[in-house]
Amino acid sequence: MGRDDSYQRYLAAMCENEEISSNEQNILKGFIKWRNGIRPTSGVTKTKQAAQGIYICRVLHKNEARLDTCSINDLLKVSQDSSSGQYTKNSRQTKIVTLKALANYITRQHHSIKDLDLLTKDVKAGSVSRHRKEHLTIEEWDVVLNTPMSAKERAMVAMLYDGYHRPAEILLLKWSDLNINANGNIEYEITFKTEKSRTIVQKGTATAILEMWRQELGANIGENSPIFPDRYGNPYQTITILKQLFDRLKKKTNISKLKPSMLRNTAITHDVEAGLPTSYICLRAWGEPYNEMINVYTKPDSGKMQAEQHKKNGLDSVKLIENKHRKIEGAIDCPACHVKNPTTARYCYSCGLTLTIEAFETQKAINQMVLSRPDLIMEYLRAKAIENNQDTNRFLPPARL
Repeated sequence: MGRDDSYQRYLAAMCENEEISSNEQNILKGFIKWRNGIRPTSGVTKTKQAAQGIYICRVLHKNEARLDTCSINDLLKVSQDSSSGQYTKNSRQTKIVTLKALANYITRQHHSIKDLDLLTKDVKAGSVSRHRKEHLTIEEWDVVLNTPMSAKERAMVAMLYDGYHRPAEILLLKWSDLNINANGNIEYEITFKTEKSRTIVQKGTATAILEMWRQELGANIGENSPIFPDRYGNPYQTITILKQLFDRLKKKTNISKLKPSMLRNTAITHDVEAGLPTSYICLRAWGEPYNEMINVYTKPDSGKMQAEQHKKNGLDSVKLIENKHRKIEGAIDCPACHVKNPTTARYCYSCGLTLTIEAFETQKAINQMVLSRPDLIMEYLRAKAIENNQDTNRFLPPARL
């Protein structure tokens, strides 16, 4: 069997391990062939469909049901498990879509499932998540890569990050897939989820780490053997080996969010934030110069990028001193309008009332002068009226009787 039929080996292994029955194995094989007849898919996609089928069988078995005799209530329990919160939005969507398709196949080809609309119409798969992908910081990535582990494990971690790889991709690679290009760098092509070939030119750090593993393994570039073989020298059929590795790394690094799929998100995000060209990232991640997923997949931290550029170019923001309200100490209350005035004020800023003894004496003297010499005041007002071309008769002294 070639890589295109790896799903059959996977299902056979699950049957031998008594994870599924022979009847369930036959149903899943028929289902995958049926889907491939509707829409041709790669061997990798078929294996992923087989893995989803195994997941469905496991949930059914936990609820004392089987795929070859399941009812609508049994399938709805699988739907409930998919929506339990332990899976990401995208993983839940994949599980629900596969469950619906498998239910349709069973009722058409195996046994009738009553009230199937309760699943196929009422249960919604949802849409792809548009939120920023969870990732590690650069500091966290350095901690992970330098955590004590075997040469094989470090090579797995380094290649996941270096090639923007999904977990299963590195387990498919063989030494014969690797080539040395004109510049002396390791270069290889891989086709996986998008069915588009991606060319990966390996960076120096990943190459050095991979070389340590190659020497320990005793393999040579060009050999038709898996880069990461199991204990029997065969390629791994599932990503369980990676899940177990990352569970150990969680404990060693105290990074609870760590998981195999996160390194792809991490590497893409780091390169976006480093300012690498969009075409470089898209070709490396999706095999084409531009893919709209770049907008969904990364969503770089604009605030962080701007802050780093400001710091680099000497444009740090000025730190403002906390604005404190002015306090008027020892203020004088005006006895007339009760407005507070500074201690240096002689008159009220609001109503003009005298506030000090000196101001009061000055005001008293002015008042006495005005009362004692009204003729001077009248003469002053008359002069102002002449200056302004106004009537002066009103300023004449009163007539004697």
